[in-house]
Amino acid sequence: MPSLNLTRKSARLAAMTIVAVALAMMPGAEFFSTHAAFCGVWMCVEFAYSRMEWKSDLGWYSLLAAMTLTAVGVVANVYGYTTLAGASTSEPYLFNTDHHRYFYDSLALMGGNASDVHEYQYGYSYLIIGIWKITGISIVPLLVINQAAMMFTLIFCGGLAAEVAGKNRNLPNIAIILCASVCYLLNHSTLLLKESLITLALVAFCYSMLSSKRKSWFILIFSIILFGLIRSHWLPYLLVALLFVNHGIFKTKTSAALGLIAVLWYAFYLLYHGDYGSQIISGDDIQSAYVSEEEGRGAFWTLIGDYFSYPVWKRILLMPLCAVVQIVTPFPWNFERDMVYGMTQWYSHVAYPWYGIAGIIAYYLGCDFLKGKMNTPLKRLTIAGLLLWLIPVYLFAGSVSRYSLVAVPLLVPCAAYIIANGYYRRKSFIFWAAAYSAIMAAGLITIYNLIS
Repeated sequence: MPSLNLTRKSARLAAMTIVAVALAMMPGAEFFSTHAAFCGVWMCVEFAYSRMEWKSDLGWYSLLAAMTLTAVGVVANVYGYTTLAGASTSEPYLFNTDHHRYFYDSLALMGGNASDVHEYQYGYSYLIIGIWKITGISIVPLLVINQAAMMFTLIFCGGLAAEVAGKNRNLPNIAIILCASVCYLLNHSTLLLKESLITLALVAFCYSMLSSKRKSWFILIFSIILFGLIRSHWLPYLLVALLFVNHGIFKTKTSAALGLIAVLWYAFYLLYHGDYGSQIISGDDIQSAYVSEEEGRGAFWTLIGDYFSYPVWKRILLMPLCAVVQIVTPFPWNFERDMVYGMTQWYSHVAYPWYGIAGIIAYYLGCDFLKGKMNTPLKRLTIAGLLLWLIPVYLFAGSVSRYSLVAVPLLVPCAAYIIANGYYRRKSFIFWAAAYSAIMAAGLITIYNLIS
């Protein structure tokens, strides 16, 4: 199909031209090496996607659009951290506490000044140091790698959907589109945060447990090591995924996964000793670190009271309310409020696509989940995703919504299932969509008026 190949070549050229123009208009990152890095990432992404049996033009163009958008986002943030702030790529101005800590703690460790390190787990810093040994000290490669991680997360999300979709070849590509439409998730690929890598590790792990292909063994080992390296105290997340996603289909693989998770968890416990438990933050620390009066959450804490001192049963009773908070934040206004943390932070506030996807997920849970056999790959994947999404609801009262992003690619396939099978034409879906939209609109208007 020569015309199709010509169209793809034109699309690639247009995408790389857009990135080049962004690099020229927002100087900060070195032009040629950064542009070459983006081209290299796309070549790897395109090759990986071309190996998928369910590949299509729809998925290919969706990936290219996401690639272009996030590449421009990386360029914009580097510009904000360096040129705009009068800094450099080797000493960027990072206002956000996490961004600053990850970069400058790694710099301190690299220089042998462990006493200057504030991070109690060094795994991510060691990964950054390893990258710097190859590229030199710069924030650019760290953001490019985060962007690459998100692109492969989209492919693995499609792979998950393919494993649970049966013969429906449209479902995986619809899953890619839906996952890329969650602006809050996609924006994290342009920031110096762990979310892109930890999401990739979790989604790759789930894919490896569902897939019977030989290369899934490599993916399994890679995902567990990456997960343990980036956020070791979250290793129990993999146990939840293992319990529901795998369902004992591959006994050898299950044993290997359990063994590796156990060894890593114990190793990190010995490494950090007493400091390992410091990740269980006190209620006061959580409120001071995560609850922002600017977002109007002060009213929320006044409503629910001293949440972190409540017994387990009371926190469980409050989970529905806290889950709503986790769904709707960040709110779709105050677009400029967080731009001091990164020029792309306004994009996190484009929340309407996520609201729509959340509504479709809720419809699936209410209307399709209980139908037929419960022991199906899609239902097990959805249970795992829901449980992992609810963990931050319980721990943080829904106030740290970015911690729930890792579970989004596990929930997206059930929404794609509704769309790919045409179930959005049902009268029940149309009624639910109208009711959900009205409730969401009324709720957001009420919240906006309360905090304005």
